[in-house]
Amino acid sequence: MGAEKLLINQKTNKTAISKTGYRALYLLRLLIASPRTREEILEAFEKDFVMAKDKKLSKDTVTNTINTLKACGCEIKRPNSKNGFKYELVSHPFSFGINKVQFQYLQELRKSLVTYGDWKLIDEINELYASLSEFAADEKMRSAMLNNRPLKNISSGVLNQLKKFIKTREIADIFYVSPRNGKEHIDFLPLFLRFESNKLYLWGFSYSYKNIGYLRADKILNISAKTEPANIGPSECEEFKKSCLSVRYRLTGYSAHMFFEGVDDRVIFRDENSVVVETVVYNEFNFLQKLMNFAADCEVISPVYFKNKLKEHIQQTRACYDD
Repeated sequence: MGAEKLLINQKTNKTAISKTGYRALYLLRLLIASPRTREEILEAFEKDFVMAKDKKLSKDTVTNTINTLKACGCEIKRPNSKNGFKYELVSHPFSFGINKVQFQYLQELRKSLVTYGDWKLIDEINELYASLSEFAADEKMRSAMLNNRPLKNISSGVLNQLKKFIKTREIADIFYVSPRNGKEHIDFLPLFLRFESNKLYLWGFSYSYKNIGYLRADKILNISAKTEPANIGPSECEEFKKSCLSVRYRLTGYSAHMFFEGVDDRVIFRDENSVVVETVVYNEFNFLQKLMNFAADCEVISPVYFKNKLKEHIQQTRACYDD
């Protein structure tokens, strides 16, 4: 049952991941790749977008996570002078082959994480599954772990280029398959990525169409740099965010316990039973669908008009089943 302990949330006994579980799976992926020193592990934790939000990360966090992996059945050599003072993974519960039950847990876990709508989290989990796929019991299972995943239609080359252009604020020449115009070149300043309705969208300023908009990442064929200097700066992104809707809502129960703070989220309040979140909303319809997934665990606080809009949406859905 060692592998199941990594995949089942101990407080809820459901196939879902806690922050402790996330750290353990993240560290497992690191150690599968190569032995690491405590300092290297802590540095990797601090760079990860989920764990970086934890202000209490320390060397003790590394020790506790190592102990979590050991409790789940991992055999890990202690650091010493002979191994360069690195933690070395000797074996783990998946070493003997991922069975059908574990495979089902893994697939359900990934499906659960997609609902958070955070593409960075999804990208990290996809990397973990790629590492674990070599331990699959057969080729069919291995193929499912590698291919039945979000972002599967986006090449790693395109995704890495998108990250680069967003970071450097360069104008990109994007070769794009448009639903209206077919294949075309678009001069585009990438600002940020959003994962909505199981699709990854690139938001930014289009020089070709003189507006702020989005492109579907899976429709991007190629990206290259433009030589012309940009006449729009990073402040445009902030101005765009200011023009977007800001929604505050409360989660309770299971949804509160499992909540991961995304790039557009700000936690206002948190205790053992609830969390209050403020989120920048770029697409109202998709955000309504997300809130409805939380069901009775969610209460919209503000703005009032959006709260009423959610009520109306729920009433319309319910009406479909009333006599």
